[in-house]
Amino acid sequence: MIEFRCSGCQTAFSISPDKQGKKAKCPKCGEIMQIPRLETAVPVSTAAVAAPPQASVKTPEPKAKPTLDPTLHRAAVMGSFQGTFERPKTGFLYLLSALGVAIVMVALPVIYFAFIALVAYAVYYHLVHHIGMLGWARGQGAIVLFVLYIAPLFIGGAGIFFMLRPLFAKRSRPMKIRSVTQESDPLLYDFVIKICQLVGAPIPKRIDIDDRLNASAGFRSGIWSMFRGNDLVLRIGVPLVAGLSTRQFAGVLAHEFGHFSQGAGMRLSYLIRSISDWFAQVVYQQDDWDDWLNDKSDGVDMARLFVRFTRGLLWVLMQIGQLSAGFLLRQMEYHADQYEIRLAGSDAFQQTTSRMRMLAAAYDLTIQMLMSVLLRAGGMVDDLTAFLKFQLHHLPDEIKQQIRDSGELERTSFFDSHPCDRDRIAAAVAADAPGVFHYDGLAVELFTDFQQLSKDVTRDRYSHLINHDLQPSDLMPYREFVEKYELDIFGKHTEENLKKTRIREVQHDFSNLVGRPGSKPKR
Repeated sequence: MIEFRCSGCQTAFSISPDKQGKKAKCPKCGEIMQIPRLETAVPVSTAAVAAPPQASVKTPEPKAKPTLDPTLHRAAVMGSFQGTFERPKTGFLYLLSALGVAIVMVALPVIYFAFIALVAYAVYYHLVHHIGMLGWARGQGAIVLFVLYIAPLFIGGAGIFFMLRPLFAKRSRPMKIRSVTQESDPLLYDFVIKICQLVGAPIPKRIDIDDRLNASAGFRSGIWSMFRGNDLVLRIGVPLVAGLSTRQFAGVLAHEFGHFSQGAGMRLSYLIRSISDWFAQVVYQQDDWDDWLNDKSDGVDMARLFVRFTRGLLWVLMQIGQLSAGFLLRQMEYHADQYEIRLAGSDAFQQTTSRMRMLAAAYDLTIQMLMSVLLRAGGMVDDLTAFLKFQLHHLPDEIKQQIRDSGELERTSFFDSHPCDRDRIAAAVAADAPGVFHYDGLAVELFTDFQQLSKDVTRDRYSHLINHDLQPSDLMPYREFVEKYELDIFGKHTEENLKKTRIREVQHDFSNLVGRPGSKPKR
């Protein structure tokens, strides 16, 4: 018999070998699964994980997780890379178009600074060439003329100040960087190195861990690393790892490294994305100056009008940049998708896409609930991913179906930097790639102590939010948190009332999440 677990709800199945390689729908969570072949199936005992508890006042303790034999597990994971990986080709026209878009993106900040210079020159021209107006009148008329003469200096100077302000305004305190090393997590490092070698990407110099539902590969020291060869850093979010199988996680990493497999394309795409992100940051992110203006001014005054004008100008430039770069960035995503598809297979790509939509909904609801409890009562759960899995396990079937249906309604717009899931899945189906990696264990098992790592980054997030370093004793164990706050969060009085209230609340919250920019993780 073939023993395996659903990648969605971790339900164990035992199926006869004649079903190997076929697709099936999990009767419990509706996840579309690829039944592994007998030689690649992971025994349920080695992939076992404590199931999230059912919502009840007294949460039962989980059964102890079986300990994996490190040597056998390592051999199973690394031995699952089989076959020849064919790297996608990048044509000359692709790089030429990337260069064209990069030129446009660089021109946009130049246009912005040229506008600032134009305002400065207009003020200078007025002060030098219109000084004669001061002799046109005497007495009180001279005072009025002097005010008119000097007014452009103050107005123009204020305008220049507020247009330069985004460059110097202090940003929020950066979150603590937590990294894993080759000594602390040797299997993860070997896994990453193997994928880099297959896709032809440079090996990252550092692997950082955070609490976001995402994975990304970027230059370690920003723009300065562009001139230092392959100075890269890989960033992995613990919620992403907790929600994916090893095969799905491998595909996500291959996608990220696919962006960095071409030296010139890597640097051009980094430049394009960096400029786009800068525009988005200065347009939407509040800084210290905004806080000061809100405190010191009432209603609409001149300073706030300048801020609105500056952000309006930047917004126009940002829209131009997104429109010009949108097509190219989407093609870059399709190109990176091919790395994921060829490594993990077309079927795994579809499963990962569906899984990440579900995880995104549960993640957003988790953050909303945790933040509401934190602000209202000061309760801080010690493990974000444990609570995320609890949320995911208790999403009503109606909401899960709504999440799946939302993917069919998506369409890619001209301003999107990523194609919609529907179009990406269609490309994966057309590729019909079997993949070269077929290990379906849990991605968390690549880490030496994932649970502790998840607790550490959860504490980092809370410390960043309250601007104060916390100790593990300051946080509430996950199970105590659920038992204490489920009355407040879910309005529970009876099981039936819990179900009705929960569905109503989640439907209301989810209606604001589906389709909202930034609510879905991008890869």
